Amino acid sequence: MADQKFEERWENFRDLVEHLFLEPGRGSVEANVVWYPATDVYETQKELVVRMDVSGVSGNDIRILMKDRMLEVRGIRGEHDKDGRKTFHKMEIAMGPFARSIQVPPRFARSHAAASYTQGVLEIRLTARAKSGPLELKIEVE
Repeated sequence: MADQKFEERWENFRDLVEHLFLEPGRGSVEANVVWYPATDVYETQKELVVRMDVSGVSGNDIRILMKDRMLEVRGIRGEHDKDGRKTFHKMEIAMGPFARSIQVPPRFARSHAAASYTQGVLEIRLTARAKSGPLELKIEVE
């Protein structure tokens, strides 16, 4: 019990440091990632829900993998308009590869999972189940 509380505190501290000093998600993914989508993670009585803002990304370009307690979402947002040279006056929408890694609470480590993608928001739902589930799970986007 004490180890679990320490682990939860450590995860909260790590998230705070990541939020203050690093780009979100950068501590747990490799350097070729260009952007890190805004992400909400919350728990209900029955499931863990991850919502990620990945507007402009095709559902076919999103890969979701869960290994034990680590949920990893990767994809790529390509350029919308490839018509020659442009002079930007403002450019805030990142293009290229993205990734986020999220450590899930232990009771969701071997979950049943489902993902949907609607209006630019990816939603992943993990429902806790017995500890006999697979160690690695590829989650398809519906």
